[in-house]
Amino acid sequence: MLTVRPTLSQTLPHFQKAKPTSGSLMNSSDGVALHFSGAAKPLEGPRTLSSLERAFFDLILNFDASSSSNVISRKVSEIRAFIETHKKSSDFSVNVQNRKGLTALDLAAIKGSPEITALLLEKTNDKAINSFNEKNLKTALNQAVIKGNPKVVALLLDRMSDEAINGSNSHNLKTALHQAARKGNPKVVALLLDRMSDEAINRPDEPVRTALHYASEEGHTEVVKLLLKRMSAKTISQPDFYMKETALHLAAGKGHIEVVKLLTKAMPLKAIRALKASGQTALSWVKELEDLPNKDAIIKHLEQFEALVQPIERWSQIFEKGLRKLSGI
Repeated sequence: MLTVRPTLSQTLPHFQKAKPTSGSLMNSSDGVALHFSGAAKPLEGPRTLSSLERAFFDLILNFDASSSSNVISRKVSEIRAFIETHKKSSDFSVNVQNRKGLTALDLAAIKGSPEITALLLEKTNDKAINSFNEKNLKTALNQAVIKGNPKVVALLLDRMSDEAINGSNSHNLKTALHQAARKGNPKVVALLLDRMSDEAINRPDEPVRTALHYASEEGHTEVVKLLLKRMSAKTISQPDFYMKETALHLAAGKGHIEVVKLLTKAMPLKAIRALKASGQTALSWVKELEDLPNKDAIIKHLEQFEALVQPIERWSQIFEKGLRKLSGI
């Protein structure tokens, strides 16, 4: 029998029917324009660099962020001098995107260099700082989060607009927090949580996975602790769209016992016993898995919650009978 899934726009309020506009993509199966939420539109577009711009990009590409402080200082001075010398040339722009859609600021973030990032933030205009790469739909902040350098992330957060920081890309609706949670750097996650809105922190991506799903699946215990402090009770218990897996299913299914303990402490019993699409609770799912790390410990822990079910259900039945008697039905 053919099962027809509801479209995302039918199930999620943040998917809005819209006409495609500049800076948006059309989801062909759903007829939904998915926008890069909040951030500035892309720059004029990737293009072939002039010889001056290629030389400028090469200065950054050849930079080694692990160099000594003296070498880094000389390199930053060299890049600053290059910008000052050529800033009025018609063949040079600090804000240009190369054919891969990367700006000089993107490259500095990818390199993980706070020194060059700070310099380029002085010289780059706000539109370029807040814009995303047309090729991979990442901002410089996304690049820095993936690299995992907290100093670079902090510099970018100080200059970027709230709209860009809270934005989701138009391909899969991931925020910088989704990426940071998966990478597992607590310092980066803490910086993002300090700047992002509650709505963005709790926002799911296209598969309807939250940052908590990703951190739990990867076993990033410290990141999970941070997220649980900021996320709503509803988000903590939310299953994803396709497999109906909660963060607890994902953590338990990978053997992350410490994350399982954190989640069961934060989740209501109903969510702990939620069924995934194939019909298993986290406990029954773990029992089916072979060669799972910490399997016995996870089963023992989750069985404690199963033991609560019978008395709760018994008292629920007694309460229901009493209400019926009082109401005469």
